[in-house]
Amino acid sequence: MTLFWEIFGYFGTALVILSMTMTSVKKLRAFNIAGAVVSMIYAAVTVTYPVVLLNAVLAVINTYHLVRDKKKTATLHPIKVSLHDEALRHIAAAEKLPIPPAETGREAYLVYEERHVISLLVGKREKDTLSLELDATVKAYRSPKARQKLALALENLGIFSLVPIKSGTLALSHNSHLKGDYHETDDQ
Repeated sequence: MTLFWEIFGYFGTALVILSMTMTSVKKLRAFNIAGAVVSMIYAAVTVTYPVVLLNAVLAVINTYHLVRDKKKTATLHPIKVSLHDEALRHIAAAEKLPIPPAETGREAYLVYEERHVISLLVGKREKDTLSLELDATVKAYRSPKARQKLALALENLGIFSLVPIKSGTLALSHNSHLKGDYHETDDQ
């Protein structure tokens, strides 16, 4: 075996090890796929077929999860609604949430995941920034990673910055979890 292939094999190993240091699952999977492909090529050259099989399976599994996770991100659909919207009023009433009065610059959004409302947001919009006055989101979307998905979905509406509620600054401010399961019915 030549020195080139020896270095190539160590490079594949280094990529797999490096993948385990990633804090982002997406990066971990991407580096792991790269390391598995390099290691698979090295194993084929050195005729170690069980290692080829192992790395091929790892590459397929990681690719599957990357594609699946990308599809999950695309399922959030933010919709701008009127502050007088019936669905918004229904959810606010059921959750006992105070809806700020309609005024210039104040906007409301319902964010759906498939057919379920996962977030109700009300705030003042200035250009590409929404300063939140009401943020009611289901618990599953309260983690930093889930909030990032929510923020990415809002970018489709030109909102690139969400300013969180400042506690105690507005009497109408509310920051809570949606408790109910609100979804569209089949007859709508």
